[in-house]
Amino acid sequence: PDFRDGGRLPDWTSDYFEGRAPKLTFDRLPAGTKSVVLVMEDPDAAAPKPFVHWLGQFSPDGTVKVRGSNSRGQLTYFGPRPPVGDPAHRYHFTALALSEDVAMPEGFTRAAMVRAVEGKVIGQATIVGLYEKK
Repeated sequence: PDFRDGGRLPDWTSDYFEGRAPKLTFDRLPAGTKSVVLVMEDPDAAAPKPFVHWLGQFSPDGTVKVRGSNSRGQLTYFGPRPPVGDPAHRYHFTALALSEDVAMPEGFTRAAMVRAVEGKVIGQATIVGLYEKK
């Protein structure tokens, strides 16, 4: 509810400002969803590609089960921080609905997540927010 698909992310979500995560809701999950993995990544970052800003596994009601590591090695949300002067970066928020409650350890990486969810994704949705530092 804090931004529209393809719209600008609020300044308060950026690491230049408050660095607070936008509110996201999971609705219309496929029947049989046991858990949801959420990843926020910036494919426009110089390196690593994609730059992972947020990674976590949630129960279908939105409760955090386990936090993954972002590209800075942190277990928290890291807000957009594109270089000043860059055109707007695209921040992809992707939710993966899983048919199983996959056990992932605290601090799991994007690569580990991709391996763990293989063959278990029963639904996927992505919303993209734009951000640039003016």
